[in-house]
Amino acid sequence: MQYRIRNSDRLLATVGDRNYLTGTSSYWKTVSGTSWLWETTAKTYWTSVAWGHGGYVFIYSATIRNTSKYDVRLELYDYTGNANNHTSSEQVAYSEKVSPGETKNISTKIMMSSTTWWICSDIATLQQVNENISIQVKDEKLELKHQQSPWAPNPADYGISDRNNAYQVTGLMPNTSYDLSVTSFNGLRESTKQTVTVKTRGLRVTVPVTLPVDSAHTLIYLEYPLGSVPIGTEPKGFFGGGNRQEIPAKVISSSGGNSTLEITNTFNLMNDNLTMKQLPDGSFGVFDGYKALYFKR
Repeated sequence: MQYRIRNSDRLLATVGDRNYLTGTSSYWKTVSGTSWLWETTAKTYWTSVAWGHGGYVFIYSATIRNTSKYDVRLELYDYTGNANNHTSSEQVAYSEKVSPGETKNISTKIMMSSTTWWICSDIATLQQVNENISIQVKDEKLELKHQQSPWAPNPADYGISDRNNAYQVTGLMPNTSYDLSVTSFNGLRESTKQTVTVKTRGLRVTVPVTLPVDSAHTLIYLEYPLGSVPIGTEPKGFFGGGNRQEIPAKVISSSGGNSTLEITNTFNLMNDNLTMKQLPDGSFGVFDGYKALYFKR
């Protein structure tokens, strides 16, 4: 989605307070690793807080779908030193754990001391493991406050530079309304915010069949269906497929023997603008890694 700004120097997104992590998303991302995992969906573990003061409280949060067989949690450290090769950590905070098979939003917080220069945030296992594991993460956020607020991108993720007159917001949920506020700033004072409310569309999928425009249909979502991964490598309990969901959709266009369906809820577990193919049983399907979406007349 793109929205045009005129005569403005700064964008404020009102979907949540400032996120100090760059590169995170409200969409599921997969992180993988060995040993203690120590991974993040952000571009770096390290956040410089040299501008801060002792007593500032940072809260670190994320939603985790634990597809591994090990407990995982969030870890938050504050470090002294003025470079990334910090010599010591003054304190550490841990979130509650997310057990295998669980999906949970978790958080932890830490208070800066007068000597804190950096904060390190990561996702880790509770024990060292000797194999590569993967989990799914979304809504990862580091913010300066006592209570968690809704996820929002870091301003740098908007692609904004000084005096830009256009930006592109990414990482938004489908079929969701957002308030975007624009304000000008002259270095001393900030103007009154001008706010516009926008709503994103649903994910779209093309089916090679002619369907009536505006007709309603149900798609079936499935994870790890047979044939998506080698047998025996799927998570426990997912043999033959799991996490089945019925997804509402409507036809928004139909021509040339193809119909485009738009999902009418906030479903976001697959990529946008995928194209289905006809399967041997006469139904239609599209595969996105270990995930699949099906349509049957």
